[in-house]
Amino acid sequence: MKQLANLCAAVLLATISQLSGCAVGDEIDDSSTDDSEDAGDAIAFNPNASNPAVFDLHCLYAGDVYAKKAPNELAAAAIRAACDIQAARIPYIYPGMFPHQMTAPTARQGIDCSGLTAHVWYVATNGFVRLPHSAALQEKTLRDIDILDILPGDLIFYKSTKAASGRHVTMYLGDGLMIEASGHNTGVIVAPVRGSISSIGRIW
Repeated sequence: MKQLANLCAAVLLATISQLSGCAVGDEIDDSSTDDSEDAGDAIAFNPNASNPAVFDLHCLYAGDVYAKKAPNELAAAAIRAACDIQAARIPYIYPGMFPHQMTAPTARQGIDCSGLTAHVWYVATNGFVRLPHSAALQEKTLRDIDILDILPGDLIFYKSTKAASGRHVTMYLGDGLMIEASGHNTGVIVAPVRGSISSIGRIW
């Protein structure tokens, strides 16, 4: 099953290889300064290096664009909330904010990977969904979905040797892209779905 999942992830990556993407970072859930195992492979969407605002317009304020692909309004609301945090340039800080609150994190609080997914689904469901502030516990809590059935709003889990919980979590946006609190050097980013997926979890 894991071989099939990795194959499907590779297919997802291939389908977006011609699309513009945002910076690609590696998963991490600790406070180390070396927060990107794949830093050498990082790529950034930069169609006009002299105008960094192009990056902002394309990636940081695309919540409504991604939300249109969501299967329901709850997933759309979670996607908008995540993109709002990215647009606010909230930094990656472990463990970051307490996620079960309606107000968005401040730059001083920061946010980590499981804090991001817990917070946006808490906001989207008006406090009804309270995911654990742990990627590993979120993975155990949610219903496992086959990668072929993945939909925007689903959570993607990865094994991580650097993460405190042994897992990293991201949220799928559609079109082979996901949003994640990636690491200290990258913060909250939109990135292509990577291989070596542990599982897919669904809220609804």
